[in-house]
Amino acid sequence: MGVGPDGHTASLFPDYPAVEEIERWVVGVPQAHVEPFVPRVTLTLPALNSCREMLFEVAGSEKRVILTRLLDGENLPANRARAAGETIWLVDKAALPENFRGG
Repeated sequence: MGVGPDGHTASLFPDYPAVEEIERWVVGVPQAHVEPFVPRVTLTLPALNSCREMLFEVAGSEKRVILTRLLDGENLPANRARAAGETIWLVDKAALPENFRGG
């Protein structure tokens, strides 16, 4: 999984109806919030959250701001996507907040 600059993952954008879908596993997203600005199809949180393992990769200094917001627990789609089993975050040093002291 990845994390967009607004905290989206898959094509589940903050404040879009698709992120609140609880019955369907796949939905259409008529317009994306980031490039490319094209219609998309995405898995929903119930589908994502049913997986046994989930792996996020976050790299680059341009991701530092959004990663800070996620680590602060902000209610963003990337924070709501969690495996039924283990969710693993692979983060490079450039994306980590300067004051990060995690383990």
